[in-house]
Amino acid sequence: MKINENILSLPPYISTAWHYISAIVMKGSNLVITLKDGDSIHIPGLDPETIDLIFKTHAEQIEKKCSSELFLTSKSLEDHQQLSSIKFGFATFDGLNTMMQHNPQEMNAPDLPGVILEKIAAIAKILAPQETDSLPQDIPNCNCFHCQITRAIHQNKEEYRETDIIAEEIISDKDLQFNQWDVRSIGEKLFNVINKLDNSEQYHVFLGTPIGCNCGKINCEHIVAALRA
Repeated sequence: MKINENILSLPPYISTAWHYISAIVMKGSNLVITLKDGDSIHIPGLDPETIDLIFKTHAEQIEKKCSSELFLTSKSLEDHQQLSSIKFGFATFDGLNTMMQHNPQEMNAPDLPGVILEKIAAIAKILAPQETDSLPQDIPNCNCFHCQITRAIHQNKEEYRETDIIAEEIISDKDLQFNQWDVRSIGEKLFNVINKLDNSEQYHVFLGTPIGCNCGKINCEHIVAALRA
């Protein structure tokens, strides 16, 4: 058995690098490891110390990946200070339609980094889907910041349709009546979501990009609980 920052090896069940693992979850007394290709490996009989080490190491690898993405994002934002006028609120996009207007004088502006456009589109679809639907279409052959951003948002509408469901569930009356989940921060945008009725049921939720939960579902209640916390 070998568990370190590079690999997870639990003979005779699995031996692979962490980046091939998409999720880890306990089901009863079995540790279930889901790979990125969709296969799941059930591992019985692990002692509590080994299970804790596996979850801890997996969380550390996610944190490292998140930190790397955040560094690239911060650096890109410094190079494109005109994006600072965009303000994100929890329930509104703060009038992106009026704050970021098409500027024909910048039609030959350099391309914004793809990671920036992806994050803006993802956040916009989660926080203010109605406002993004009302955004004007981008101007063909124009590369001003407004056109680049609106183009990215419109192109990603279908991809983030399920994320809209998450945003709607956050403010639903049903969710406000009872909070079944105990949410604890365990890293940058990484949360441990625990069932208050059954402490053995625990999930790891990442609220970066893309949003995800190790249960494998995109619009699960665990993500909702983490977003509301």
